[in-house]
Amino acid sequence: MREFETFNTLSELNKHVQFVLENVDLLERERSVFMLLSRYSVKFLGVSFLKVDTMAEILNVHKRTVQRALKGLEQKGIIKRLKRIRIKSGGFSSSLTLINSHVDVSPRQDDKKADSVRFYDDKTAKETISSLSKNNFVNNNDSSSYIENRVPAWFLNITKPFFDNHVILKMWYKVNKAFEVYSSIPYNVDEELTHKAVKSVIYSYKHRKIRGSLFGYLWATMRNAIYDIESELAAQRRREAIANGNVQFFNWLEK
Repeated sequence: MREFETFNTLSELNKHVQFVLENVDLLERERSVFMLLSRYSVKFLGVSFLKVDTMAEILNVHKRTVQRALKGLEQKGIIKRLKRIRIKSGGFSSSLTLINSHVDVSPRQDDKKADSVRFYDDKTAKETISSLSKNNFVNNNDSSSYIENRVPAWFLNITKPFFDNHVILKMWYKVNKAFEVYSSIPYNVDEELTHKAVKSVIYSYKHRKIRGSLFGYLWATMRNAIYDIESELAAQRRREAIANGNVQFFNWLEK
């Protein structure tokens, strides 16, 4: 299987996965399947043996959802599916999924919208958003009640000095979706964690450290932050289980 590998090192694979998540406009099902494939493409770098049924079971979705996601990823040039033929009995075996090492990133709708995002220093933060954003669905100056009914006040306090309402709404959607996908407690947005993550994103964007989409960078930042919390919770549960005697270890010395 070494001949099918698309990456030379694990670091190279990880950097490519991060690039795709931040720069390619993926549907949620495509994003979930792509991340799953990347986690199962380590033994042979960039090559996954996962079957569609197995992926559907892991992600707890319907088989058709996985098939549509794979088709979308292949159409975008992110993956390649190879059918294998049984040597002895003939016919097709399960397919291999290869993560392509290069993806052509065409201009995205998100990038066009992000062009209207403007940062200001403290002296000009309250000024009207540039004329580019006047075509957005909402405007910070004349539709405040619209966004206030949809976004919590604490999130508005972080983002409103820097973004127009359209961008804020999409950022809030990304935050909610990240918790739904990665958190063990869906739909429960942690205010403290989100506050730190969003401030980090704003700082990076303000200092031009984001090379791709603002929304993709926010998604990746939220995902990493949630992963850290989930790891800590899992470790705490294990410690509590051991302390309460709910975990029995196999006695390797006597058996």
